[in-house]
Amino acid sequence: YSELMFTSAPCVFSVNYQARCISAQKAYNEKHRFIVGTCSAKDKNELSVLQYDEENNQIEAKAVYSHPHQVWAMEPSPKDSSLVLTASQGGNGTNSVSLYRLQEFMDADDEEEERGGRHNSYDGDLLDLESVSKFSYDPSVFVNTLKWHSMKDSVLALDPAAVTLWSLAEGGVSSVGSISTTTQENVDIGEFAAGGAAWDPHNVNLAAIASDSSLRFIDTRKLQVTSCVSNAHKGGIRDVDYNPNKPLTLITTGDDRKIKMWDARSLSCPVTTMEGHSHWVWCAKYNPFHDQLIISGGSDNLVNLWRIASCSSAPWLGVGLQESEAGSSQQDVDDDPPDVRIKVMDQHEECVYDLAWSAAEAW
Repeated sequence: YSELMFTSAPCVFSVNYQARCISAQKAYNEKHRFIVGTCSAKDKNELSVLQYDEENNQIEAKAVYSHPHQVWAMEPSPKDSSLVLTASQGGNGTNSVSLYRLQEFMDADDEEEERGGRHNSYDGDLLDLESVSKFSYDPSVFVNTLKWHSMKDSVLALDPAAVTLWSLAEGGVSSVGSISTTTQENVDIGEFAAGGAAWDPHNVNLAAIASDSSLRFIDTRKLQVTSCVSNAHKGGIRDVDYNPNKPLTLITTGDDRKIKMWDARSLSCPVTTMEGHSHWVWCAKYNPFHDQLIISGGSDNLVNLWRIASCSSAPWLGVGLQESEAGSSQQDVDDDPPDVRIKVMDQHEECVYDLAWSAAEAW
């Protein structure tokens, strides 16, 4: 696993097993902190809490927890930094979705600095996860996406055939209902199926679901599909994310190697399409503070950083201003286009299945 920031050199941290999941610890925004879940075929797996130090360009493991099975999806609580959801699969093929509490660890940065810290590796003891609750799923159902609402105690869980809305209360977890997300017959619900889900940050009741090759918009009050873009991507759709600042704007990725931007008011065609991957695009995320910035990862082992200013919440002023003969300023669009891939990070040796922006603002 490597976390590549805007530095000239990559900062690498080695976890013990192969990993497919990474997420920012959303309820902790004082420093750049992430959780990584491993997906080893062995019985042993882990959740690692990692912290990035901008000043020294180092990653430190704050704590590592023993997890019972392969972690295929993960979602930290947006309100409580000690809570995390995981969707996992055991060696016998049984699946489960669980809510865990992270055992408290000592966050003594001063002491670590005095004795040199533990950077880029972990030599501490494995900590235990406290099981808080389990979702009442059939163990044959493979859940590939979990999304925790930022304002409500609601969770969307996506499997190969449906998306289920769950309510998290102090007394436990309960299912509110499900919506079918496929037009295929005889779907194998026990196998991994690519797809994604995203809550609309501008409407607490709406969400977008990426499944099969379609993009669906759902109203969670009625558990109904309000609109659908069939064949949003050729071959399959793999991720979806809302613009955090501009309402009704979102992006999707797919097996056609494209990232598409949509306006939910007019879904006949995408607003714009970005092409910069040579294989499936597994994921793409808006920067939570600066929505001109989008990062994407794919099966071509690439991470691409994009500036898509034409569809952002802020007007594009450009940096390539030139004086015309009449003395007025005009933008040289050819030299400074609003939409461009500004960085390619090619240090990964395997597919990039997941990526995350920090919950702490970098600037």
